[in-house]
Parts: sequence; structure tokens; C-alpha cells
Amino acid sequence: MARKELMFVMGNAKKLEEGRIVVPRGCRDFGWDTCFQPDGYEQTYAEMSKAEKNAISPCFQALRELQEYFGGLTSKNDDEHAHRGSGEG
Repeated sequence: MARKELMFVMGNAKKLEEGRIVVPRGCRDFGWDTCFQPDGYEQTYAEMSKAEKNAISPCFQALRELQEYFGGLTSKNDDEHAHRGSGEG
């Protein structure tokens, strides 16, 4: 059994993915994807399409939450700057 973990502390997201380490299969363009086979699947991440991998990948989901968190901060900061900057030349 293998476990990959990504933790996003500020947004409280913790994602685990469980599976098996197998003989490498598929395109060798990204890290452990060739030898990590998620539980319930016959393919390694490297053998899946990007869309299929991202749909089941807790790592991708945690990164999306991280992106949304920082996107929210950016929007909030943009709003604050817009209010502060009004009337200044």
C-alpha cells in the first residue's frame, strides 16, 4: 500500500490518496505517476488522461482549493485597494 498526502493548512484541506506502487507504466513526464496506481483502478496515473486523473486526484483537488483560497484573497485585496484608491490622483 502507498499513500500520497498533500496538506493545505491555511484552508484546512488535507487530501490523501491511497493505492499501490507498481512497475512503472505510461508516459514518464511527471514524478510518481508512472508507478502509482490508485485504489480501485487498473491504470497508473500516467496511463490515464489528464481529465480522468484530475477528476480522482485528491492532490489536484487540494491544489484547486488552494487556488480558490488565494483567488479569494486576491479578490478581497483588489476590492480593498479599489475603495482606498478612489478619489486619489
